[in-house]
Amino acid sequence: MTRSFPSLTPKHVINALKRGGFYVHHVKGSHCTNGRIRLVSQSLLSQVLNLGVRLRAARRFGVVRTGVRLLRKTGVLDTRALRRWDLLHDDGVSRPQRMRTFLQYYEARASESGSWAPLDFEGKRVLEIGCGPLGGWGPLAIERGAADYVGVDPGMDPDLLGDPALVRGYLRAVFADLRAGDGTDADFEVFRKQFADRARYAAASIQNLDTSERFDLVLSNSCLEHINGFDDFAAHLARRMATGARMLHLVNFSNHRDKASPFSSIYEMPPDVYHKRFGRHINLLRAREMGAAFEHCGLAIQWIPLDVQTDALSRLSVDPWWTARYDTDTLALRTALLVDSGSTR
Repeated sequence: MTRSFPSLTPKHVINALKRGGFYVHHVKGSHCTNGRIRLVSQSLLSQVLNLGVRLRAARRFGVVRTGVRLLRKTGVLDTRALRRWDLLHDDGVSRPQRMRTFLQYYEARASESGSWAPLDFEGKRVLEIGCGPLGGWGPLAIERGAADYVGVDPGMDPDLLGDPALVRGYLRAVFADLRAGDGTDADFEVFRKQFADRARYAAASIQNLDTSERFDLVLSNSCLEHINGFDDFAAHLARRMATGARMLHLVNFSNHRDKASPFSSIYEMPPDVYHKRFGRHINLLRAREMGAAFEHCGLAIQWIPLDVQTDALSRLSVDPWWTARYDTDTLALRTALLVDSGSTR
């Protein structure tokens, strides 16, 4: 008996591959056999297109560490031992003052607006979005008296923060830097216990964070530009904020690939084309859309520009998609602070 099977067209193949997580470009021919299909893993495609970034990273971090990160990001190999090695060799480990100086600079710039007061951590419940693998502002928040700190980041491994090598090589150095800055004589073991008791980390997003707690301070450092589904994120965040909550977010509107040319690729094509070529590592929202999402949820915010790169913008051939929607000041904004306006919700 002869068995018959439904014929497969290029469309069937392409749809199946897309469902499997592949980027597919189909060039039609006059007949099915003349059609050409190019496919590659989305993650691998993004890494290939960012080859220049990888080469620069290799010069900065070394070939081995860059190779480890490439294996992890492409999903080829991502074991706990590899994550531990990567974390212990993170650039931030050698700069324990990093998060303190970030906050010090941000608060100084925000205070220049005249309507924004520095953050008071004493007795506050603190939430940090995208805290990163080294725990973000968690140690600083606890050292400054926060009652509770929660750091969320889908890509982190919370258990690694208690690794003895990281405690010795990073947490102790962070504490020494904070103690020197505050001029206190606090004991590291006391601080370590407070940190263990009052700081919690979750490999999660704000949307699926397992807590009903409402927070007094909400922080993030170069995170909001990576969040897709921003309106949903803003709505969830607003529900997590206590009445009168304060917030400080550093937003980086650049391509995160080339500091010398921060807007290259972004403004040279429409967002949908960029996302197809480079992946969705940045959402490409500008200040207007982010601010509108927060305000729609009843959050009173203000923008404080930090770095405006008009010259870098002028060197590009900007796609009409962008010029039809934004003025030069908006497009040239590389980094800015999104902070509370000081008004009570």
